Amino acid sequence: MSNRTIMAFDYGTKSIGSAIGQEVTGTASPLKAFKAKDGIPNWNDIELNSKSGSQIWL
Repeated sequence: MSNRTIMAFDYGTKSIGSAIGQEVTGTASPLKAFKAKDGIPNWNDIELNSKSGSQIWL
């Protein structure tokens, strides 16, 4: 069995959710949901999140 970490995105028209999972345990944990307009993320929010020292990298 592999020990990969997987990041997934759930694209919606108003928000985009993110989650991270561990293949070895078969579990996933939600991360931050980013606002979107017509399915397009607000890239400034994502950039600010990454600069704030958050553990979410896109």
